[in-house]
Amino acid sequence: MLIKGLLAVITLMGVIFFLIKRQKNNQAYPVDPDAGLIENQDEKENELDDDQAGEVVATWNLLNPPS
Repeated sequence: MLIKGLLAVITLMGVIFFLIKRQKNNQAYPVDPDAGLIENQDEKENELDDDQAGEVVATWNLLNPPS
């Protein structure tokens, strides 16, 4: 019984240590300021929108051919 209790306490301490270490590592790396520029995100979103618009037009033309 004592051995199981000690094993449980040691395991719990290990999990807490791991979580604290992981949290500190997440804060250790600064965010790249160039990674989230709004201009770059807008350009990527516009490219996706253009592709999706082309698919919509192609589908519309297949379902309703111009007469």
